[in-house]
Amino acid sequence: MALRAEDKLTLIRTYMEEKGLDALIVPTADPHLSEYLDKHYASREWLTGFTGSTGDVIVAKKEAALFTDSRYWIQAERQLADTGISLIKAQGRLISEENAWLRENLSSGSSVGVPAAFISAADADILEKELQESGIKLVLLEEDPFDAVWKEDRPKVSFSPIFEHKISPRSVKDKIGILKPLVEKEGAQKLLLTSLEDIAWLTNLRGNDLPETPVFYSFGMYDVENGLTIFVNEKSISVPLALNLVLKNVNFRPYEEFSDYLSSLDKEEKVLYSPSTANALIAKKLQKFSSPIKGEDIVELLRARKTPQEVKLIDEAMLKDGVALAKFFCWLDKNKDSGELTEESCAEKLLEFRKEQTGFLCSSFKTICAFGPNAALPHYQPNHDKPVKIQGSGFLLIDSGAQYPEGTTDITRTVPIGDPSEQMKADYTAVLRGHINLAKLIFPENISSQILDTAARAPIWEDLADYGHGTGHGVGFFLNVHEGPQRISYPRVSNGVNSLVSYRTQIKKGMITSNEPGLYREGKWGIRIENLTVAIPAGDSEFGSFLGFRTLSLCPIDLTLVNSKLFQTDEINWLNAYHSAVWKKLSPLLIDDIETQEWLKAKTSPVC
Repeated sequence: MALRAEDKLTLIRTYMEEKGLDALIVPTADPHLSEYLDKHYASREWLTGFTGSTGDVIVAKKEAALFTDSRYWIQAERQLADTGISLIKAQGRLISEENAWLRENLSSGSSVGVPAAFISAADADILEKELQESGIKLVLLEEDPFDAVWKEDRPKVSFSPIFEHKISPRSVKDKIGILKPLVEKEGAQKLLLTSLEDIAWLTNLRGNDLPETPVFYSFGMYDVENGLTIFVNEKSISVPLALNLVLKNVNFRPYEEFSDYLSSLDKEEKVLYSPSTANALIAKKLQKFSSPIKGEDIVELLRARKTPQEVKLIDEAMLKDGVALAKFFCWLDKNKDSGELTEESCAEKLLEFRKEQTGFLCSSFKTICAFGPNAALPHYQPNHDKPVKIQGSGFLLIDSGAQYPEGTTDITRTVPIGDPSEQMKADYTAVLRGHINLAKLIFPENISSQILDTAARAPIWEDLADYGHGTGHGVGFFLNVHEGPQRISYPRVSNGVNSLVSYRTQIKKGMITSNEPGLYREGKWGIRIENLTVAIPAGDSEFGSFLGFRTLSLCPIDLTLVNSKLFQTDEINWLNAYHSAVWKKLSPLLIDDIETQEWLKAKTSPVC
């Protein structure tokens, strides 16, 4: 018999009592602080029933609260019903909101526990210092509390076969060679690697250990004298592949030996690490057994700047995805008024078309297919047990992506069903104008990506509307669909949060970034239009170098709701040029599918 939420909270509180804790923080994380989690590490979801990708829980002796951002507020309210867990609608960083809640609900002398392997060293430091001001002690737990409370049906950690990303244009030798001067510049001899994406990129290896992300569980240590050593599951890597990488100065050790390896470090060894990407347990060991140097994740920036050869491959991924999307939306147009389609059946049909494409590995995230009021939930996913039919009038929002060896895709289209209202048409037009504003923007190279956010929001703000999520995120090269360091999202201002623009968010040539403004009216509808872009040179002047965006995604934007009278000439020109490119690039690939080709021609015809 499945445990109820209140039973699970009782088990947690029993654990807390045994450990002398007044509260326990349950982060959404694994030892690598990954975004998408293996089911073994889905402890917060098991405890609360909340399925969003972002959110932490604090369990106190009498209260329990889930902290999550605006993308998930409506979803969380529904999923937390009757659990005894309240929702805290976070306005700023979760760690700041959690700190404020703890200081308000706990008295001086209290103890708060958090599993050290599931919180970043940076966040643990912030939390510890701020709680100390109120006389509250932070206890970094070296064990996973859920080993004691989630026993019967907890999945085991999954390890999949590791494979080579053979078409990567940059060699392992070249990538590792970049590291030595960067590490030595920081005064270090070694570089600690804890991000799965960093290690996969450096080694040109991929796996399938996490949902929708082609990475594998691993830790790494780069030594300026001895090269790179990675710690992986021995059964996941074949002997020929291991031997091939040894020739490239990459050595292997068992994944489970990493902790002992840290304990064997020389106290004089200077190890560079990123407190933002390394968990607090690792940082604690580094402090004890080496001479750590805090720094940024230097590999993140290296992999964020795609080379022209990588961008060329990503263009090939967009062609594949564009064909699948054209086939799907042609099918949808033909069947959307049948009354038989559901959100789930649409998501499954899109996946079916993508699977037809050569090299398709998996989706790059769980498809968001939301109709009507559900589209107002930015990260909604279809419910298999409660299917929603596509019927009546409303918007159907489909946010989806795929993993191909050539690249990672992420795209959102919103299409009208039935007879949309004038307000729906106005909202859609505002969002599309915002998308175009950002797509055609010219800006100084190295400017913070956060500053660009207002370009997309301006047409929406004109209608006294807004949206709670960011406008753009970085995208990996056959890696995580979400990567940094750039992000197009203005800094929110809240108590205890430094809202200054970070130099880490600079836009540089070759970065792949999404362009996805939206507008959501709770209980009514939601709209989002998303393409991926690459930052390209726009020219030089006495004021410096400038960049612009080239749109990569290839799929018609629905124009049936657009009020073209509200568009400026340059906005119409952008739309026509984009649709012309979609037709030119995709139509030759649909020569054997005349129905889809004719649909594409109609959908990409010029706006007068």
